[in-house]
Amino acid sequence: HASVFVRVLHVPGKGQQQQRLSQGKSNTALGRWFASLSRRRLGFVMRLRFPNFSVSLVLLLIPGIVRAVTTVIQDITGNVNGGPAGLDTAAVTIGVVFVVCGAACVETCVYRHIDSALVTKASTQQRNDADGYSPMIQFVIHQRSPQLFAPIPRRISRILLPRGRWEPEFARKTYAGIVAALSSQWRRLWCFLPTINILVQILGSIGGSDTVCDAVQSLTMIVLACACVFFAVARPHRALLASYLTCVSLLLSCVVTLLAMLCRLGSVDRSVVDGFGVFVSVAMMIMKAYHVALPHVEGWLIDRSRNLNGATVLSKQNNVDQSPLLDIVIRSTPSGRDVDALSYHSRGNPEVTLATPQSTMHAEVMLRRLIAIICDN
Repeated sequence: HASVFVRVLHVPGKGQQQQRLSQGKSNTALGRWFASLSRRRLGFVMRLRFPNFSVSLVLLLIPGIVRAVTTVIQDITGNVNGGPAGLDTAAVTIGVVFVVCGAACVETCVYRHIDSALVTKASTQQRNDADGYSPMIQFVIHQRSPQLFAPIPRRISRILLPRGRWEPEFARKTYAGIVAALSSQWRRLWCFLPTINILVQILGSIGGSDTVCDAVQSLTMIVLACACVFFAVARPHRALLASYLTCVSLLLSCVVTLLAMLCRLGSVDRSVVDGFGVFVSVAMMIMKAYHVALPHVEGWLIDRSRNLNGATVLSKQNNVDQSPLLDIVIRSTPSGRDVDALSYHSRGNPEVTLATPQSTMHAEVMLRRLIAIICDN
């Protein structure tokens, strides 16, 4: 007798994803901490966006603290304020310790955990079925993007919307915020923009004669222009428009620095610099709104597509009783290797038989031909 094997693909829910993450093996501090939490606490951690929120706060504060530290160091060197040196030294020490410890914690605790999860996935691919281990995070490319992001046209969605996202949801909402905007191969660039910002803050705090200011501002423009060219060529973000907007942001900062230098030299009026600064501020706010809204719009479109597909499947299931009853009969040879004939019949339709020589066609090929006949009818 011929046998039919059916493989059921199971997509785990949110709770099952969290439980699988808590049971996964990890050699990082963050992974061990997640493994020690119960399923209920994992859900609570995801709602709190921890440590994503803490990482975002640290990365937001570091550039300003670097600027303040360089300013205080200049005051100590030039003795501008004439205040107690002990307080200035303590402020510099606290600022440096915060910057170093904050950056080290983000790198060692968060990024290395992400990198370890991806490396562990690659190194244990062959034994996943044996021990039940699944990767904690991975970058999943969107399949059938036109249908997924409908009704947005394909040409627009390829630019505006991401080509993939980090999964599962628990990992993305808890610790993967630093790489959430980047694709998998460019995940190391999480520290690129903060480093550029820190370097610009350090250069902006350096003062002196006109020659020194010209050199510093020229160097700042070179750094911003190089970063702009890099993002335009590499396009490391998940969405193309995100990379292009980052290029525009860096280019606008470069133009502001150029106008500031020309204004200092007397070639441009200050009102021009102020007006362009207002324009840049509004443009930056719009770009930031796009970056913030992108994951929410993406998630809404994906959920909408899944709900529509689920409603379509439910509608088909409700109409099963009204559809013809389909029986597929597979007759095999005594040897069990080749199929002698395939046939099907439905209510009100005569039986259709597809026969073939035993030595030229196997069951799989014949079944495909039978399905084609059914679809044509």
